[in-house]
Amino acid sequence: MAFTAFCTTCQRTVYIELHDTPVCPVCSSPLLETIKTDEEDEKQTLS
Repeated sequence: MAFTAFCTTCQRTVYIELHDTPVCPVCSSPLLETIKTDEEDEKQTLS
């Protein structure tokens, strides 16, 4: 399940998996908030 998060340090949206450590894959800064992607919501609705 993919989640989106916004990195305030490098100013970009990043995608992480549910069991990933909540850090930015680009700069390694902690991610404060994650949101389930719309794509995942659509997959669950269609199932």
